[in-house]
Amino acid sequence: MSKSSVIWDYFQLDSDNINVKCGLCRTTLKNNRSSTSNLIRHIKSKHPTVNLLNRNTRVLEETVDDLNDAPSTSTTNTIISTTNLVVNQTETSLQIPSNEHAIRPQSSRFVNNPITQYLSKPIGASRRKIIDQQVLKMIVKEYYPFSIVEDREFVKLLNLLNPGYTLPSRKTLSKSLLPIMYNEIHDKVKQDIKDQAKYVSITTDSWTSIKNENYIAVTCHFINNECELKSYLLSCFKNSESHSSENLKNDLLAVIKKWGLENNIAACTTDNAYNIVNAVSLCGWRHVGCFAHSLNLAVQTALKSISETRDKVRGIVGHFKRSPQAAEKLRAMQEQLGLTPPLMLIQDVVTRWNSTYEMFQRIQNLKVPLSSVLVECNYNVYLTNEDWHIISKSCEVLKYFKEITVEISSEKSVSISKSVVFSRALLKHCRYLDTQFYDSQQLTNMISILKQQVEQRFGSNEKIQIYAEATVLDPRFKKYGFLNNSSFTEAKKKHY
Repeated sequence: MSKSSVIWDYFQLDSDNINVKCGLCRTTLKNNRSSTSNLIRHIKSKHPTVNLLNRNTRVLEETVDDLNDAPSTSTTNTIISTTNLVVNQTETSLQIPSNEHAIRPQSSRFVNNPITQYLSKPIGASRRKIIDQQVLKMIVKEYYPFSIVEDREFVKLLNLLNPGYTLPSRKTLSKSLLPIMYNEIHDKVKQDIKDQAKYVSITTDSWTSIKNENYIAVTCHFINNECELKSYLLSCFKNSESHSSENLKNDLLAVIKKWGLENNIAACTTDNAYNIVNAVSLCGWRHVGCFAHSLNLAVQTALKSISETRDKVRGIVGHFKRSPQAAEKLRAMQEQLGLTPPLMLIQDVVTRWNSTYEMFQRIQNLKVPLSSVLVECNYNVYLTNEDWHIISKSCEVLKYFKEITVEISSEKSVSISKSVVFSRALLKHCRYLDTQFYDSQQLTNMISILKQQVEQRFGSNEKIQIYAEATVLDPRFKKYGFLNNSSFTEAKKKHY
């Protein structure tokens, strides 16, 4: 049976060609080779919002519907423009000369050409589906709005590339094609996990959007049959309930049940908040604390010792962010000094210590042009020699922590076996720093607190079973990752 009907935008044949599956709800129906009436009935009864009109008609009708609430002054022009977009393809393809002499055949080669040769033929359903999917992928992966399919220049571009193709409306994209693609990808990922993963580890995190809405994400990780580390986002959802351990437990279990992974969880990694740690325990899973999160808390605590200097730097950066005139003077001064390309100051984020490191590093790089511009702008806060000394030494101290944060946060390599090794490295680094002389009480206090925090948060990592076993099994480390030989011996007994 030909697949020219628009109904095939919403169904796909099973491998046996006996049944078809609805792309919207995954319902399986019998494939009637001579008729699509049963498929049409299914869409109309189960998905009444889906418009089964011919695409050209559908685009025009949905555009007119969308304009019902638009201001009356622009409605007429917009409808006319939309109509022109739909029929433009046919109008432009018929280049009929107005001069009566021009239509007289000058050569026999013009007589035999039928007029249909100059008309753009609609593309087939399979080809249309491929282009639809690519348009949707572009929107999803590049974060374009669905309304791009109504953009005149985008429509013209696709018409030039393929005159026989008509873009779906944004309503069709969001209400029909996107759910279909989601279901297809969901099934592929679920099958891949089933075929490739005996056990998975999961990570979960939550955050608050700029609209003050809370979201939770759950990701799974596993080693496939080719020894490659794979990661899939299982769910990302808005959570309006309280963050009690019981509610979080129910949310996590619901996600895992949906993917059929109830008996495949090796461990769950979260931050160190009590509610989520307790929720993982209620799920009956082994908990692994996030190394990078613990490191962030340790450094954030230590940075409070140099808060006076940090606040000055924040104020200066904020001034240049708010004042276009000051920013332009800084740019011009850099060019005058031959510093190209010109750099911008970096504002730190309160919740990320490494952003403070980046802010310090950038302002240190711009010390000469910045000092000149601050004098010129009569800015009322200046960085003293001690402030510059603190900034410079802080960058030296924190560079080591920055490198470890980047390495432990890598998504493409296994990180748990590095936890013991990095904990050992941080302890040795902080103990070394503590023996050095600093001609600033703020720096001395920062180093002392940093050492205390690292010992408190990472000092016993090699005694944690899952960390120790992972280190022993990693051929790069084995016993060399341990400070205490007894921790290595205990972990070794489990596997040798």
